[in-house]
Amino acid sequence: MVIPIAKYMGLRVITSGSESGQERMLAMGVEQFINYKQQNYIDLLSNIDYVIDTLGPSELRNELKILKPHGKLVSLKGVPNRRFAKDNDFSLLKTLLFGFVGSKYDRMAEKQGKEYHFFFVQSNGEQLKKVAEILELNSIKPTIDKVYPFTQINEALDHVAKGHAQGKVIVTFES
Repeated sequence: MVIPIAKYMGLRVITSGSESGQERMLAMGVEQFINYKQQNYIDLLSNIDYVIDTLGPSELRNELKILKPHGKLVSLKGVPNRRFAKDNDFSLLKTLLFGFVGSKYDRMAEKQGKEYHFFFVQSNGEQLKKVAEILELNSIKPTIDKVYPFTQINEALDHVAKGHAQGKVIVTFES
Protein backbone atom coordinates (compact mmCIF):
# COMPACT_ATOMS: atom_id res chain seq x y z
CA MET A 1 0.00 0.00 0.00
CA VAL A 2 2.95 2.33 0.48
CA ILE A 3 3.61 2.56 -3.26
CA PRO A 4 0.28 4.14 -4.26
CA ILE A 5 0.39 6.40 -1.21
CA ALA A 6 3.90 7.57 -2.13
CA LYS A 7 2.77 8.17 -5.72
CA TYR A 8 -0.18 10.19 -4.39
CA MET A 9 2.32 12.32 -2.45
CA GLY A 10 4.15 13.04 -5.72
CA LEU A 11 7.18 10.90 -4.97
CA ARG A 12 9.19 8.99 -7.56
CA VAL A 13 9.13 5.37 -6.41
CA ILE A 14 11.92 2.82 -6.78
CA THR A 15 11.50 -0.63 -5.28
CA SER A 16 13.07 -4.04 -5.25
CA GLY A 17 11.58 -7.49 -5.31
CA SER A 18 11.64 -10.80 -7.07
CA GLU A 19 10.85 -11.15 -10.75
CA SER A 20 7.36 -12.46 -9.98
CA GLY A 21 6.33 -9.08 -8.54
CA GLN A 22 7.88 -6.85 -11.17
CA GLU A 23 4.87 -6.48 -13.46
CA ARG A 24 2.52 -5.73 -10.55
CA MET A 25 4.91 -3.10 -9.13
CA LEU A 26 5.33 -1.36 -12.49
CA ALA A 27 1.55 -1.35 -12.96
CA MET A 28 1.27 0.51 -9.62
CA GLY A 29 3.49 3.28 -10.93
CA VAL A 30 6.94 2.22 -9.76
CA GLU A 31 9.46 4.05 -11.94
CA GLN A 32 12.37 1.69 -11.36
CA PHE A 33 12.22 -1.96 -10.31
CA ILE A 34 15.32 -3.75 -9.03
CA ASN A 35 15.30 -7.55 -9.10
CA TYR A 36 17.12 -8.29 -5.85
CA LYS A 37 18.12 -11.76 -7.08
CA GLN A 38 20.10 -10.25 -9.96
CA GLN A 39 21.05 -6.77 -8.77
CA ASN A 40 22.09 -5.05 -5.57
CA TYR A 41 20.33 -1.75 -4.94
CA ILE A 42 23.50 -0.37 -3.33
CA ASP A 43 25.31 -0.60 -6.67
CA LEU A 44 22.48 1.14 -8.53
CA LEU A 45 21.13 3.87 -6.27
CA SER A 46 22.47 7.04 -4.71
CA ASN A 47 21.25 10.50 -3.81
CA ILE A 48 17.83 9.21 -2.69
CA ASP A 49 15.55 11.51 -0.65
CA TYR A 50 13.65 8.88 1.36
CA VAL A 51 14.04 5.19 2.07
CA ILE A 52 11.28 3.14 3.63
CA ASP A 53 12.97 0.23 5.36
CA THR A 54 11.04 -3.03 5.50
CA LEU A 55 14.11 -5.24 6.03
CA GLY A 56 15.28 -4.23 9.50
CA PRO A 57 18.57 -3.57 11.28
CA SER A 58 20.73 -5.77 9.05
CA GLU A 59 20.12 -3.41 6.08
CA LEU A 60 20.02 0.00 7.79
CA ARG A 61 23.69 0.79 7.13
CA ASN A 62 23.28 0.12 3.39
CA GLU A 63 20.00 2.04 3.22
CA LEU A 64 21.66 5.07 4.81
CA LYS A 65 24.46 4.88 2.22
CA ILE A 66 22.09 5.48 -0.70
CA LEU A 67 20.46 8.55 0.87
CA LYS A 68 21.49 12.04 -0.14
CA PRO A 69 22.58 14.51 2.56
CA HIS A 70 19.59 15.40 4.77
CA GLY A 71 17.77 12.32 3.43
CA LYS A 72 15.40 10.42 5.67
CA LEU A 73 15.29 6.72 6.45
CA VAL A 74 11.93 5.59 7.83
CA SER A 75 12.12 2.10 9.27
CA LEU A 76 9.10 -0.12 9.74
CA LYS A 77 11.19 -3.03 11.05
CA GLY A 78 14.17 -1.33 12.65
CA VAL A 79 14.73 -0.19 16.19
CA PRO A 80 12.66 2.42 18.04
CA ASN A 81 14.64 5.51 19.04
CA ARG A 82 14.30 8.61 21.23
CA ARG A 83 12.49 10.57 18.50
CA PHE A 84 9.89 7.80 18.24
CA ALA A 85 9.32 7.84 22.01
CA LYS A 86 9.04 11.64 22.15
CA ASP A 87 6.70 11.79 19.11
CA ASN A 88 4.42 9.29 20.87
CA ASP A 89 4.56 11.02 24.27
CA PHE A 90 6.02 7.98 26.03
CA SER A 91 7.08 8.21 29.65
CA LEU A 92 10.53 9.48 30.57
CA LEU A 93 11.68 5.93 31.32
CA LYS A 94 10.55 4.61 27.90
CA THR A 95 12.06 7.66 26.19
CA LEU A 96 15.40 6.99 27.87
CA LEU A 97 15.21 3.28 27.06
CA PHE A 98 14.36 3.82 23.38
CA GLY A 99 16.98 6.57 23.23
CA PHE A 100 19.59 4.08 24.41
CA VAL A 101 18.39 1.24 22.14
CA GLY A 102 18.15 3.41 19.02
CA SER A 103 21.24 5.54 19.63
CA LYS A 104 23.43 3.39 17.36
CA TYR A 105 21.23 4.16 14.36
CA ASP A 106 20.73 7.79 15.27
CA ARG A 107 24.52 8.28 15.51
CA MET A 108 25.08 6.38 12.26
CA ALA A 109 22.61 8.66 10.46
CA GLU A 110 23.82 11.88 12.11
CA LYS A 111 27.45 11.18 11.12
CA GLN A 112 26.30 11.19 7.51
CA GLY A 113 24.01 14.23 7.88
CA LYS A 114 20.89 12.07 7.50
CA GLU A 115 17.89 11.21 9.65
CA TYR A 116 16.72 7.90 11.09
CA HIS A 117 13.05 7.53 11.99
CA PHE A 118 11.25 4.51 13.36
CA PHE A 119 7.59 4.24 12.45
CA PHE A 120 5.13 1.88 14.05
CA VAL A 121 1.74 1.52 12.44
CA GLN A 122 -0.80 1.60 15.20
CA SER A 123 -4.54 1.58 15.56
CA ASN A 124 -4.69 5.35 15.67
CA GLY A 125 -8.01 6.75 14.50
CA GLU A 126 -6.54 9.97 13.08
CA GLN A 127 -3.77 8.11 11.25
CA LEU A 128 -6.22 5.59 9.80
CA LYS A 129 -8.61 8.39 8.76
CA LYS A 130 -5.85 10.14 6.74
CA VAL A 131 -4.84 6.90 5.04
CA ALA A 132 -8.47 6.03 4.28
CA GLU A 133 -8.98 9.46 2.66
CA ILE A 134 -5.95 8.99 0.42
CA LEU A 135 -7.07 5.50 -0.57
CA GLU A 136 -10.64 6.61 -1.28
CA LEU A 137 -9.70 9.77 -3.20
CA ASN A 138 -7.39 7.81 -5.46
CA SER A 139 -9.48 4.63 -5.73
CA ILE A 140 -6.54 2.66 -4.35
CA LYS A 141 -7.43 -0.93 -3.64
CA PRO A 142 -5.18 -3.55 -2.07
CA THR A 143 -3.99 -6.42 -4.21
CA ILE A 144 -5.53 -9.68 -3.00
CA ASP A 145 -3.24 -12.68 -3.36
CA LYS A 146 -5.42 -15.43 -1.99
CA VAL A 147 -8.60 -15.93 0.03
CA TYR A 148 -8.90 -18.79 2.53
CA PRO A 149 -11.90 -19.94 4.55
CA PHE A 150 -11.28 -19.98 8.29
CA THR A 151 -11.13 -23.78 8.20
CA GLN A 152 -7.87 -23.40 6.22
CA ILE A 153 -6.24 -20.88 8.57
CA ASN A 154 -3.08 -22.99 8.89
CA GLU A 155 -2.62 -23.03 5.11
CA ALA A 156 -3.11 -19.25 5.04
CA LEU A 157 -0.50 -18.76 7.76
CA ASP A 158 1.94 -21.07 5.94
CA HIS A 159 1.40 -19.11 2.73
CA VAL A 160 2.20 -15.82 4.49
CA ALA A 161 5.15 -17.32 6.39
CA LYS A 162 6.81 -18.43 3.15
CA GLY A 163 7.00 -14.74 2.20
CA HIS A 164 5.90 -15.09 -1.40
CA ALA A 165 2.40 -13.62 -1.22
CA GLN A 166 1.73 -11.18 -4.06
CA GLY A 167 -0.64 -9.00 -2.08
CA LYS A 168 -2.92 -9.47 0.91
CA VAL A 169 -3.93 -12.89 2.18
CA ILE A 170 -7.53 -12.87 3.39
CA VAL A 171 -9.20 -15.26 5.84
CA THR A 172 -12.99 -15.31 5.70
CA PHE A 173 -15.39 -16.27 8.44
CA GLU A 174 -18.71 -17.82 7.50
CA SER A 175 -21.68 -16.85 9.61
